[in-house]
Amino acid sequence: MDASTTFALGTFIALLGGMIQFTAPVGFDKQKSTYAKGRETLSPWGYALMIAGSLIVLGQLNNWHLINVWTLNTFNHDLLSNFW
Repeated sequence: MDASTTFALGTFIALLGGMIQFTAPVGFDKQKSTYAKGRETLSPWGYALMIAGSLIVLGQLNNWHLINVWTLNTFNHDLLSNFW
């Protein structure tokens, strides 16, 4: 899998987790016999997908030398040397 596909896949996984998290049902309403929608529920699948997608994206940014994940340093001399 090439680099841009990996980046797009990680972004998609993180967005999918966010959609699951923020549309998770709050609970079953017995009077209306429906599920109420809202952000009050902590969905473990939503959080797991958001974290996994974010780690994939950060790993790909680290491979592109745009960010150093270990030191969180975004200033890269090699990257800037192409423009100066």
